[in-house]
Amino acid sequence: MASIPATTFAVILSVLFCAAAGTAVDNDLPDYVIQGRVYCDTCRAGFVTNVTEYICEVVLVESPRKDCDQVQADRDRAGVLLTRNVGISDNLRPANPLGYLKDVPLPICASLLKQLDSDDDDDQ
Repeated sequence: MASIPATTFAVILSVLFCAAAGTAVDNDLPDYVIQGRVYCDTCRAGFVTNVTEYICEVVLVESPRKDCDQVQADRDRAGVLLTRNVGISDNLRPANPLGYLKDVPLPICASLLKQLDSDDDDDQ
């Protein structure tokens, strides 16, 4: 089993600290539910595409897939607001997708990325 990267460990520790600090201060405060997705970047594009494979909906620790276990730069953590003063009426707090890179892009990815690039050209 691979060791947990220091940045991933720090993120997990921070989330646990925030959760523990909130319960230690006031037990009457509502619990927060943090929701997000972890995906495999099947095209190695650096962002979610329509062929992205979602692999779990938990905190990013390590990939269960050996063919998709490279941590994607800037996609290994997501900021979450833990306050009630931001206009959110419930306790659900969304998190941006966290992702790993697939070791080899899928065969369809070249044409998919070309199509996405040409779609961007149409906007200009």
